[in-house]
Amino acid sequence: MLSENSPAVKIKSFLRDHFLAIVISLCIGLICVAPHIVFKISLGNEYKGIYLTQTSDELAYLARIQEIVDGYWTTGSVPFFEYKNNPPLMPPTALETLIAGINKFFKISVTNIVIAGKFFLPAIFFLLIYFLVNHLTEKKESIGNKINAIAASLLIVLGYDLIDYKSLFSFFYGRGSPEYFLLWTRPSNPILGGLLIYSFLLVVWHLYANREGKNRFGLVFFSGLILALAITSYFFSWAVILSIVGLLAIVGLFKKNFRFFKNLFFMVLTGLILASPYFYNIYLGSKNIFYQESAFRTGLFLTHEPILNIFLIFSFIIFLILSFFFKKIVKENIFKEDWWLFSLILILAGFISFNQQVITGRTIWPFHFVQYTVPLSITALFVVFYNLKNKIEKLKGLWGLLIILIIVSSLSFGIYTQISVYKKNYEKYKEMQKYADVFGWINKNIKKDCVILSEDRAFMNQAIPAFTHCNVYFSDFWSFLLPFDRIYYNFLVYLRLEGVSSDEIENYIKKNTDDILVYLYGTHTMIDYNVADYEDVLKKIATDYKEFLTKDFEAELKKYRIDYLVSEKKINKNFNNLNLVYGANNIFLYQFK
Repeated sequence: MLSENSPAVKIKSFLRDHFLAIVISLCIGLICVAPHIVFKISLGNEYKGIYLTQTSDELAYLARIQEIVDGYWTTGSVPFFEYKNNPPLMPPTALETLIAGINKFFKISVTNIVIAGKFFLPAIFFLLIYFLVNHLTEKKESIGNKINAIAASLLIVLGYDLIDYKSLFSFFYGRGSPEYFLLWTRPSNPILGGLLIYSFLLVVWHLYANREGKNRFGLVFFSGLILALAITSYFFSWAVILSIVGLLAIVGLFKKNFRFFKNLFFMVLTGLILASPYFYNIYLGSKNIFYQESAFRTGLFLTHEPILNIFLIFSFIIFLILSFFFKKIVKENIFKEDWWLFSLILILAGFISFNQQVITGRTIWPFHFVQYTVPLSITALFVVFYNLKNKIEKLKGLWGLLIILIIVSSLSFGIYTQISVYKKNYEKYKEMQKYADVFGWINKNIKKDCVILSEDRAFMNQAIPAFTHCNVYFSDFWSFLLPFDRIYYNFLVYLRLEGVSSDEIENYIKKNTDDILVYLYGTHTMIDYNVADYEDVLKKIATDYKEFLTKDFEAELKKYRIDYLVSEKKINKNFNNLNLVYGANNIFLYQFK
């Protein structure tokens, strides 16, 4: 007979205690992956591997993974043949490296691994949120506690967009529908950051609540490892984690919990040591002559202005109101409750993350922080309201109604989003299967590192690095250490491929000013800070383009490596010295002589 402390008995007990949450997590995984499975089944033999990527971000992540598979593990220059030896501006994430490793060792295609991840990663994320809420709330063995944790997790994973009331009313009245699949189904981030933040919170909570110091060294090392993975993966996740650590350190000192403060110190030290290769790469990158302009293109803001987030402020106000009622009605000192302090920190960390630039003067695309401040705020509100409900009998009915509403609306909205986006994109991606044949031909017949020029800016220039081992000549995916001259030159090439004439160039620039400036400078931060004379820049484009039109196009293209041209037109008036090497489904691949 097995003892109560044996691993088998503990696992069985764990599965029994959290059976409902585990089943729901599997259902969430199915909801997230279902459109991709149904799409593949519905097409049958017509499906050739071009799954519902649906956003340019997804193709960018696939391209980064493919770059690692091709042996360029630093991802110094994903779309271009040139600059691959430059230090990475955005090193590969742990998840991207893991996917590439699975592909290498098990010979499973990258796309199949990514699709499988759409099942497993949201399901795991759900469980991490569930366990954090479960541990922060009272009577954690009770069914009410578990239902509360399930509702919080469902709202974050499936109902995240329900907080956007404008879009919600638009959907309700039939004036619009979701444009994208659920946020947490993207291949790398923000899901990786979410997994790391909630894993970190669970470990640190156990470290904080561990009065006897059991497994202290293991918890410190594991939390340090998570911090290191966050640092090397996503600015927004590690900025949130460090904000939480700073607040926890203040709490540790204030409560004279010096053991916990010491644990935090060694945790951060461990994280920094493990992340030292990343910092070395960043140091090398900062010495590159293209670093400053490349950082701006990637979304660097130079500002000391505070940023206010409406949902964060609203959550904080509700949190304070609930806390006031707890102290006033329950007559207990809520400030001494560990769960309350921990929940408060989750909200305050959002304010710090959004506003650290007030001191540092630097931040990167701060609007991305909502990906994590919203879940953390929701977590805190569920914790404080449930614990307040346990003390006030009259709140139990209201809590029950809210939980039912949240569970039903989150499940309904999650399913609606997946179905709606699937239907909207079905015919488009069914037609796009035609590209798989040319991608397959390229992978079988063309050596790695070839450079292909595509006339299709919208899809092919993003898809070639994602689905083949080749590079592209033209790309607006430039989060790398690239010289501005290359981006500027490529835009002139794009204008010529578009057939813009000398007489039309001024009018074209006038109509597309915003698009041109964002293409050249990446974000409005670079425009606002460095291109005050943008009218002179636009005039320069017009002048340079007119001169560019007078030159031999093919000779000019060879300023950078170029091997092939892919086009959906059999005869292209811009080129003379081309050999047709592939033609099917109205897609033609030419080799430069």
